[in-house]
Amino acid sequence: MVSAETISLTPEQAQFEAIRRLEAGQPEVAQGIATALLERDPDTFSAHLLLSYAARDLGEFSEARMAGRRALKLAEDKTQRHDAMLALAQAQASAGNRTLAQLWLRRAIDIAPNPEARARDLRDFRYVRARNPWTFTLDAGFASSSNINGGTETDTIWLYGLPFTLSGDSQALSGLQTHGSLSVQRTIAETERHRFRLGVNLAGQDYKLSEEAKQIAPTADGSDYAFWAVETYLAGQMRAGRGQDEWDMRLLAGHNDYSGQALSNYTSLALGRSFGLDPKTRVHFGASLERQWRLDAETKSAVLRFADLEVQRGLGQIGIASLGLRLGEVDSAAADVAHIRKGVSFGLDLARPVFGTNISLTAGYERRDYGQVALIAGDRTDHRITLGAEALLRDHAVMGFAPEIGLGYTQNRSNWALGKSHALNLSMRIKSAF
Repeated sequence: MVSAETISLTPEQAQFEAIRRLEAGQPEVAQGIATALLERDPDTFSAHLLLSYAARDLGEFSEARMAGRRALKLAEDKTQRHDAMLALAQAQASAGNRTLAQLWLRRAIDIAPNPEARARDLRDFRYVRARNPWTFTLDAGFASSSNINGGTETDTIWLYGLPFTLSGDSQALSGLQTHGSLSVQRTIAETERHRFRLGVNLAGQDYKLSEEAKQIAPTADGSDYAFWAVETYLAGQMRAGRGQDEWDMRLLAGHNDYSGQALSNYTSLALGRSFGLDPKTRVHFGASLERQWRLDAETKSAVLRFADLEVQRGLGQIGIASLGLRLGEVDSAAADVAHIRKGVSFGLDLARPVFGTNISLTAGYERRDYGQVALIAGDRTDHRITLGAEALLRDHAVMGFAPEIGLGYTQNRSNWALGKSHALNLSMRIKSAF
């Protein structure tokens, strides 16, 4: 006759044994040990944490979440809170709730006890995000602008040797812009060679005029320049050959309003091809076709055709540089809409942070050739210059969302008096740092 021998373990020994059983693929044994520990003391943080992991491995996701929340409530310091958040993230991800898992991982990354733990959390976040069929992108911010209405830089134009004073709302008006956008997309088909997504974009911006602008245009209001748009789209990426070479496409339909009135409906199709020339250089070709139906003035309806080329190259410790070329044509019955467009752009993302910020620099030049318009003898030609700098304050991120400060300047030189303008913008927005 064989008698069973009872083995007694201290709470610390029982915890180590539960961890060993989890690592050995025996979650049912770990669950039993954690339950026994909680019968001894229901407020044991580590036991709730072990129970969450064991229940997750057993597919008991509701119990895993409950145990994780209880562990979080009992956490006494940042390290314990971090560990409980990771347990909740794993429970949500295993249950298929990947968006909630990403939120818990963002919170965990925010309080990671050391750089190594943060790197692991960030790797896990990217892993979950890559497998989440849903993607949500939120953007919000404000900007101070010297020209919110795109008005001309002068208050007087000369015609046939005589001066004519422009109305206040035709001149550049300064003010504050607030803007926000939300993008939601869902992966509807995915294999190793392709991925297709359906998405919806909502975006809007409103303005408040400065006191100076109110004096220039007493009857104007910031809402006169408010703009919003709603879009739905189908986007796809398809592998082309080896490596990261791929085709991309986007079919989009949208509607927008301006000053509280319907402005236009539009549809567009964009196709592109990207490939690597070498490990440091990547090239993208693109072409797009867009049809606009203007609802405020039918004669301003247009067809837009564009082709573009972008080359990105890594410059080692300097950063990533980009060069873009664009050629486009806008067909319209309206002389002030129809034009040929040629442009070039430059960009540089610095590799090393500057005083804890990630710096991006941009510059661009564009020429627009119109036909003959009123008030000038020949054809209208515009030369547009843009300069910009953005600084992402990663050290001030909360849950992975960091403030970004931007400074931009735009100048449009034209042989048409009403086309001359310039604007200086200072902006701040909230942007995901990863």
